[in-house]
Amino acid sequence: MRNVKLPADVEPDVQPPYGPTGEIFRYTVQGKNKSSIDLLTEQTWVIDRQLRSIPGVADLVAFGGADRTYEITADPVKLAQYDITPLEVYNAVSKSNINVGGDVIEKNGQAYVVRGIGLLDNIKDIENIIVDNINGTPILVKNLATVSPSHVTRVGQAGLNEDDDVVEGIVVMRKGERSPASAQKS
Repeated sequence: MRNVKLPADVEPDVQPPYGPTGEIFRYTVQGKNKSSIDLLTEQTWVIDRQLRSIPGVADLVAFGGADRTYEITADPVKLAQYDITPLEVYNAVSKSNINVGGDVIEKNGQAYVVRGIGLLDNIKDIENIIVDNINGTPILVKNLATVSPSHVTRVGQAGLNEDDDVVEGIVVMRKGERSPASAQKS
């Protein structure tokens, strides 16, 4: 962009692909016997991807819910027994949960970056990571620590009616597009 020559009376400006009035739809994700962790996971991995594939959708913003994570609590006695440091446990888990690069796929006028985010899906996967090998015997995370489900510290919460812990989504329309409702009227 540095080498672009513009007329003297033109002032370049970078703007987002949507304006302040681009909100076209709000919704909540709710489910009986579903935790806010489950609701946000559904929002992030299913609903978000489907809504972003609709032509004219510029962005999708979610509020509420808790982001799933796992905590590994090392036992100092067991670490000392095997002469393993907490850093070695951390490194073993990190190496087993590598993020890998991918490619870009264009669909419906949008570009999607494809990459693998982590290989670990559940507690058993984490527990069975090999931290060290002592005399041919693998020392696993579960031999050194307790793995438990948790969530990232929350920065907000959404509620609706009597339910004080739902996930809310807002769909934002791209500039110059028409919402499906207004397109049907014309």
